[in-house]
Amino acid sequence: MLRNECPDSFEKAHTALRNELQPRSYIDHELIEIMAAAHWRRKRSWCIEKDQIDHAIQERETAAGPGPAQENSELVSMQTALSFGALCNNSTTLKNLRRYEVSHSREFLRHLFIYESRRNFSKRTEPNAG
Repeated sequence: MLRNECPDSFEKAHTALRNELQPRSYIDHELIEIMAAAHWRRKRSWCIEKDQIDHAIQERETAAGPGPAQENSELVSMQTALSFGALCNNSTTLKNLRRYEVSHSREFLRHLFIYESRRNFSKRTEPNAG
């Protein structure tokens, strides 16, 4: 958890996962914690991406002065498009953020799959499981 992040928000997401998945063992709890962390990191990537684009928009508007900024105000998405293009062309930030987002999404899904596989296996091996 970074110092500018809200621990209550993380705990809320972690609790929601625990409530939905109903862990029964230590390993179940650990898998859910890994899923919560992956989910949190994915959301962090989204926030960083938003902040990077917002910052690039602000820099473009400041550099352009009031004239060009007013001209582009008719096309609100123009500053976003230009800023996004500049970030893509001049930095690896967005590419890295996308890579992190995909990695965290896969980590979440992989551990959810493991969790569900363990749950299904234990149902098949329980006595009186049919």
